[in-house]
Amino acid sequence: DILMLGFIKTEEAVAVYKISVQICAIIPFFKHITATFFGPMISSLYHSGKKDEMIHTYSTITKWSFTIGLMIFIGIILFGKSVLHLFGREFIYGHTALILVASGSLIGVVTGQSGSMNAMTGHSKFNMISSVTTFVVNIVLNIILIPGY
Repeated sequence: DILMLGFIKTEEAVAVYKISVQICAIIPFFKHITATFFGPMISSLYHSGKKDEMIHTYSTITKWSFTIGLMIFIGIILFGKSVLHLFGREFIYGHTALILVASGSLIGVVTGQSGSMNAMTGHSKFNMISSVTTFVVNIVLNIILIPGY
């Protein structure tokens, strides 16, 4: 994102975007914390044949991650300009970028620990397909959104 932004826009735009990315990194924070124990737990449940418990664990962690991420997302939407202002007045114009990055971060939280779930249950090819799809969508959205925003 930052490389494409640097080619299309100014250094100031790159700085504003970088700050937006750093602010929004807190949205999936709980999801990243749970990732440390989720993979081994899912692997153990899957190989023990406890699929119902595995599904329940996935659902519970995803609901908590989404709930916490949504609260942070709402805070960013409500107080985003104030947070950006902490970095300087010139950063306030990046509010739209902040909202777009926050929305993307929240979408990432909604998917839950699907990557770990796929890897631990022998479906790692879905992770590759997901990564390639994400890469292509990211490039296309960058081409569409960067010039306008």
